[in-house]
Amino acid sequence: MLRVTTLAQATTQPRDTIWLGVSLLVVLVFGAVLGTDARPHSVFSTSALALVVFGLAAFITPNKFNHLGRDRALILFCAYVVAALAVTLMFSEVSGPDALNASLALTGFAAAYVAAASLCDTCRTRLLWGIAALVSVLGVYGLVAHQMPELYLAKKIYNHHAVTATFINPNHLATLLGFGSVAALALLLSDTRPNARAAIFLAVCLYALLQTGSRAGLAATLLGLSSVLLLRVWRRGVSISFSRGTLLAAGLISLLIVSAIGLASVTGERFANLAAEAPIRLALYGDVISAVASAPVTGYGIGSFEGAFRMLQSEAVNMDRAWLSAHSAPLETLFETGVIVFLLPFAAFIFYAKRLLIGIERDTGPASVAALGILATGLSHSLFDNTLSIPAVGMTFAAGLGLARSVGAPT
Repeated sequence: MLRVTTLAQATTQPRDTIWLGVSLLVVLVFGAVLGTDARPHSVFSTSALALVVFGLAAFITPNKFNHLGRDRALILFCAYVVAALAVTLMFSEVSGPDALNASLALTGFAAAYVAAASLCDTCRTRLLWGIAALVSVLGVYGLVAHQMPELYLAKKIYNHHAVTATFINPNHLATLLGFGSVAALALLLSDTRPNARAAIFLAVCLYALLQTGSRAGLAATLLGLSSVLLLRVWRRGVSISFSRGTLLAAGLISLLIVSAIGLASVTGERFANLAAEAPIRLALYGDVISAVASAPVTGYGIGSFEGAFRMLQSEAVNMDRAWLSAHSAPLETLFETGVIVFLLPFAAFIFYAKRLLIGIERDTGPASVAALGILATGLSHSLFDNTLSIPAVGMTFAAGLGLARSVGAPT
C-alpha cells in the first residue's frame, strides 16, 4: 500500500526532532556543570534529569523511536544493564542504592543514545555544532579558572597544576575535550568553504586538552582525529580546495606550535613520569585480573569496585592508596559483572560497529565521521581510565554514537 505523507506531517517531523536535539543539548550542558564526577549525587542528578527530559520527548514524539526496536546494539546494552543489576542484587554484597545508582547512570547513557539516534539530518549537524561549542566554552572556562582559581565552581582539591574546568579529574575533562575536537574537525572538513568557527573550536579544545596533562587523553584524541582525517581522505580523495587547504595548513601549523608549547609544560611533565608510574599501573591490572579469576561468573557487583578491591589489592599497588577505579573500563566491567554479563556490552559493540560502517557508506555529512572519531577517542581512553563512567563524558559519548545510528532514522 502506498504511504502518503501530508504537508502537515512533513512540517511537524523536523520540529519534533528539533525538540529532541534541544532536550539533548540541555542535558549535556547540565552534565558539563554538575555531572563531572562519579559521586552518587552527581550521577543521580544528571541521570535522573536525562531520563525525565527524554521521557517527555518520547511522550511528545513517540513515532520517532519506532525504528530503534531493530537496534540490536541498543537491545543488548539494555539487557546488559538489567542483567548486571540482577546479578548484583542476587549474588553481591553491594548495597542496593549503589547498584541502582550505577544502573541509573547506564540507563541515562542509553537515553542519550536513543535521543541522538532519532534526529533528522539537519538536527544531527546542529547537535555536532552544539557539542563543539559547549566543549569549547568549557575549555575556555578551564583555562581562565586555572589562572584565576577563585572562579572555580567547586574547591580544587588536587591537580593544581592542570586544567580541570568543572571536573575533579583532568583525565575526564581531557576525554570531553577530545570529543569536542573530533566534532569540530568533522565539521571543518565537511564544509565546502573555510569555517572559522570550527577552526576556533578545534584550536581551543586542543590547547585546553594539552593543559590538562592527560597522557591517555592526548593519545586518544590524536587517534580520534586521525580516524576522522583518514575517513575524509578515503571518501573524497586528497583533492581539497585551495581556500580550505590554506585553512587546514594554517591550522596544522598552529597545532604543531600549540603542541610544542603544551608538551613543554604540563603534558610533557606527565609523559616524563610515565616510566616511573608504569610498574604500579601494571600491578593494579594484575590484581584486577586475579580478582576476576576468583569470581568469573558473578563478579563483585556493579558499582562495587572501590569497596571490593580495597580488600583484594596487593602491596604492589600501594596499600595506603584507595583505588577509585581499575583505570581500565573493560577490566572494571569484568571485575564488577563477571565474564558472562560482560559478553553483552561486547556483543553490543560488535553490532554497533557493523551499523557504523553502514552509516559511513550511506551518510555524506559529518555525523557518521564524528561518530567514528568519538568512538575511537572514547574507547581508546577507556582502556586506561574509567572516564566513560562520568555522566558528562558518558552521555556525550552515547550521543555521539547515536549520531551514526540516526542515519537510518526517519527524516
